[in-house]
Amino acid sequence: ADWRDKPPVGVPASHCVNLGFTFTGLETLVSDDTALESFPDAFREGADERAEGRAGETGNNHPDRWESSLRGKDAHAIVSVYADSLDELEDVLRDVLERIDGAAKELDRFHANRLDGKDVEHFGYEDGLSQPTIEGLEPRVGLDDPFPRVPAGEFVLGQQAQPGHPWEPMPEPEHLGRNGSFAAFRVMSQDVAAFHAFLATEADRTGIEPELLAAKLCGRWRNGEPLMMRSPGDPPDHVPRDERNVF
Repeated sequence: ADWRDKPPVGVPASHCVNLGFTFTGLETLVSDDTALESFPDAFREGADERAEGRAGETGNNHPDRWESSLRGKDAHAIVSVYADSLDELEDVLRDVLERIDGAAKELDRFHANRLDGKDVEHFGYEDGLSQPTIEGLEPRVGLDDPFPRVPAGEFVLGQQAQPGHPWEPMPEPEHLGRNGSFAAFRVMSQDVAAFHAFLATEADRTGIEPELLAAKLCGRWRNGEPLMMRSPGDPPDHVPRDERNVF
């Protein structure tokens, strides 16, 4: 089947392709200045221009230390490819690249995988627990989210949002933004060894058991349970277990 064909309703997709444009990319496609000016300032300016003054990214986090492909105005679009297996990923990616051959030049490629096939991030915390369930969609498999459903308009332009929202007005004309969304693509370095060393040092200094200290820093235990679910009388190394994963 063509990778662009959606599976029947109720059948999970085994791969997904998303396309996003930078503001520079839109400038090459849209000639209407009024339409371009209708996009939010943060999107129009770009991450590197806002780094020092607005985001406080200085020193080791300064744009001068970023991947060269993520600086400046050279990048016009980003294609995100997800798949259930590496073989399928390569097949879909090959087809995508063949289709855009001659129309665009690949500047860079970034790979990402689930760690050891598990939904656990680098510091050992269960991942994905804080993602809300969108109104009208089924909850993610295996996660029983006890919180109210969130309107799609909180994430997707042109859809119903919570009262007082959306945060930004729709770009004009409407078809430039409807059913789209704004996203940030960032590459971060995570120093796991430094995190564990910090826990060991500060646990000795404060007298707080390292795992409890880690939970206090992150607001949850590594298994996803909120820190607040731990009773004051529990032993210092006690990790609660509530099957709801309510973080």
